Amino acid sequence: MVDTVALLTMTTVALGFLFVSLAFGSGISKVNPLAYAGIALLIGALMWLGAILSSSTLASIPFFVSYVSIFQQVAPTSLLLFGNPVLTAVFSIIGIIEIGMLGGYGIGRYYRKVVSEPETDEDLFSRRPKLFNPARPEFVPSYENLGREELSVQNPPQSIEVSSDPTFLNSPLSSDERTISQLLLFGGVAEIKPTLDNKRPEGYYFEQLQNLDWDTKRQAAILNALTKRGFLNAVTKEKILHCRSCNSTNLEFRGACPECDSLALSKHKVVEHFSCGMIEKESAFRTPNGDLLCPKCNKKLELIGNDYRSLGLMYVCQNCGALSKDLSPSLKCRDCGFATTPDEEKEQFVFAYTLNSSMLQKLRQHIKPIEIVVNHYKSQGYIVYSPSFVRGRSGTEQAFDIMIFNSGDRKEGVDRSGQLEIGKTVADILVSNRPIELEDITREFGKISDVNYSSILFAVPSLSEKAQSYASAYNLRIFEGRTIEQALANASRSLVSTNRVATQQSQPTFAQSGSE
Repeated sequence: MVDTVALLTMTTVALGFLFVSLAFGSGISKVNPLAYAGIALLIGALMWLGAILSSSTLASIPFFVSYVSIFQQVAPTSLLLFGNPVLTAVFSIIGIIEIGMLGGYGIGRYYRKVVSEPETDEDLFSRRPKLFNPARPEFVPSYENLGREELSVQNPPQSIEVSSDPTFLNSPLSSDERTISQLLLFGGVAEIKPTLDNKRPEGYYFEQLQNLDWDTKRQAAILNALTKRGFLNAVTKEKILHCRSCNSTNLEFRGACPECDSLALSKHKVVEHFSCGMIEKESAFRTPNGDLLCPKCNKKLELIGNDYRSLGLMYVCQNCGALSKDLSPSLKCRDCGFATTPDEEKEQFVFAYTLNSSMLQKLRQHIKPIEIVVNHYKSQGYIVYSPSFVRGRSGTEQAFDIMIFNSGDRKEGVDRSGQLEIGKTVADILVSNRPIELEDITREFGKISDVNYSSILFAVPSLSEKAQSYASAYNLRIFEGRTIEQALANASRSLVSTNRVATQQSQPTFAQSGSE
């Protein structure tokens, strides 16, 4: 017969290990599934190894002895692991722990996904595709497809905060972000504001962006991304209600009688007679000769403020006769017919956007024709990476728009005139609506002098007089042009000229290029 005390001990031990392993699995449910499986297997293996090495010690633990006795009483020797009840008991405990860890991990993952961590806009950013940068081991996020994501209207944000993620803040603008930035900087648009239109899926649109072939969700996502970067200011302009059933914004406001919910209501001036407390429509007090006579006590109302007072306009229910100053509000969706109260519908705040004046210079630096420069050098056989991050001699990580590598595999006999120096060349593009100022060039010189690579700068449209003097004094290679195409053409002519002089001198004058 099975010992009751031993059975209770076995049950308690099993439940205790199960509870602990469930809590452990749930607590680290953020871990990657493959990594967690490795952890679970490692724990089981270590426990098994420990049990084999210290089986004699385990046999002296009182509660464990009771636990083992159950296996001795109910399990035939043929079913015992290696014929040893101690190892069999240990193996069962390991099995309970492994099951608990897996169960806890699954519960934790489900709770974190469905209940605890609803998806937010920051999660959309964090799931963006990544661009590999060979000069930097980290990844840089891309935001090309932001507008194609669904925007949540549950617990809507009433403001847009600037992001604290340095990777996001320092990453290059996407092509969509550059398009809207150029519109605000150079397109004569001072403000991008929403216009309500319940015939549109989102319930509004941006009139200033109608020439862009984007839907409103994409436009709003890009505007919000620029705001999170600090380049735009966003001010709440409108609040839109969405139908909980079909998400439509085509909602009809309806006021109903608070007593019987009838929609049959009419507005009337209402009078209160002080002496008898009669409250009724003024028309009910009015006699054919124009006097006011109380229909309840038949007294004449002489002086307002003394005999009676006007309660102003009130709603009179044609169904139950109730008088109401305020109605019971409701909303009915014109698309699906679903009706509910306004506080139960989903809300969405929409914003108007203007440029942040304190970030104009930084934004201008971001709006660069990088793709044109990249394609130009790729077409010449160079290997080009953008953006590029190089750790300088100071230990600071310097960011450049592009890095250009000589491919090293050009066929013999190909004209090499106009090629860049052998090795690596970093390049930055400076763009403004006026000549590039001295402070921009000094900032670039600080970056360039900190790294061991050759460098070139492109200035669109030109350099100021002070900037030109500074660049000449420090031998900076800067190519100007009213457009980036002109600047690239000037760079090619300059490099061709340099190579021809070098050939005449019978020794190439390659710039020194260091290593990372």
